[in-house]
Amino acid sequence: LSSIRPSDNRTSQKLLGIADSVYVISLPRRLDRRHDIEQLSWALEFPVDWINATDFKEEGPGKGKEIINDLMERVRWQRFGRIDEREAREGDKPKNREEKGHWIENAFPFGWARDAIEYRHYPSDGEVGVSGADYWDMDNDEAREWRQMNPLPTLSVVERDELMPCSSAENKINMKTKLTKAMISCCHSHMLALREVIRKKDEVAIIFEDDVDLEWNVERILRHTWQRIPGDWDIVYLGKLFAIHADGMLILTIGHCYSREHLGTLVRRTSSLRQSTYPLCTHAYVVNYRSARMLYRFLRSADYAYTRPIDHALRELQLIQSSKIKSYSFSPPVAIQIKKGKSDIVGVAEVGWRNREDLSDSTMERVAMFERV
Repeated sequence: LSSIRPSDNRTSQKLLGIADSVYVISLPRRLDRRHDIEQLSWALEFPVDWINATDFKEEGPGKGKEIINDLMERVRWQRFGRIDEREAREGDKPKNREEKGHWIENAFPFGWARDAIEYRHYPSDGEVGVSGADYWDMDNDEAREWRQMNPLPTLSVVERDELMPCSSAENKINMKTKLTKAMISCCHSHMLALREVIRKKDEVAIIFEDDVDLEWNVERILRHTWQRIPGDWDIVYLGKLFAIHADGMLILTIGHCYSREHLGTLVRRTSSLRQSTYPLCTHAYVVNYRSARMLYRFLRSADYAYTRPIDHALRELQLIQSSKIKSYSFSPPVAIQIKKGKSDIVGVAEVGWRNREDLSDSTMERVAMFERV
C-alpha cells in the first residue's frame, strides 16, 4: 500500500522534498543524541550536516566555556556603554526610562546594525561580511584585531558571576528572567547554523536540534505544502508544543518550546500550514538564503545579540516593524521534540512532553519497532 500510487515512488533531488541542506545542531559529546539523529536520517534517507553546538562546559583556549564567558561579558559591556558598534553618546541614552513591576522599559541605548536596516527589504544585496557581534567570537584576523582594540573591562569574580537579566522588545529588560550560559550557548549554536546556510548559499535549508522526531510522511507533506506556500516566506516552523489544559487552567509543560500556532490563519489550499501567531520553537524550522541573511544581520546587531533565548529573539523579530519577518507554522506539527534523557538547556524534562504531543506516525517509533523485529 505504501507504494501503490506512482507518486509514492517519485524521487526528489531536494532533501525531505524541499531542502538543499539539513543541518542538525548537536553537542559532539552527546553521542546518544547523534545516534538517534543518524537513525532518523537513515530511515528518511537524508544526509546530515552537523553543526557542532557550542558547549559552555568545554574547557580550553578558544573552547566553548571561553567563548560563552566572553559573549556574556560583551553583552554586559555593550548594554551599558555602547550602541551598535560605537561608544554611546549622551544623546543616545533613553530619556523615558520607566520601571513597571519587574519590567524596565527603555532601559539602555539601542540601535540596529546599519546593514540590517539598509538591506532589510533586499537582504540578498550586499556582502554579509563581519559586523556587530561577529567581532565578539569569530576566529579570523579582522575579528581578533577588533577584540585587541576593544578589550573587555576587568571585572571582579563577583561581578563576573552576577547574571544579567534578559532583554525583550529591543531595549526592554525583564528583571525576573536571567540570561544564562545555556541560553547564550543555544543562541550561538543557531548563529553558527545560519552562518553555514549563508556560506553554502542554500536556496532552502532545514535546521533541527538533536532531539527531534518527524512524521514518517514528512517529505510528502513538505513537498505538497511548498507548492502552495507564499513566495515571500522567511521562516517556517515545523514543530510546536501543545499547552495542557487541566481543570480550566493553562499549564505550560517544562521546556523551552511553547506556541499556540493552531490559532493561526490556515494558508489557502493547505491542510496544516498557518500564519504564525506565537512561535517559540526552534527545534525544527526552515529558512531560505535570502531570509537567513536577513535574520542573521538582525540577530548579530550588537545591541540585540545574545540578549535573550533564540526562540524569543526570532519571535520578536517577527513583531518588530523594522524587520517584518513573514513566518508560518505547521499545526498539527510534522516535528516534535522527543525529550529523551537530559536537556542541555533545561535539565531533565521528560514529564509532560512526549505523551502530550504525538505525531500521527512517528519515524522514531517505526525505527524502534524495526529493531525489535
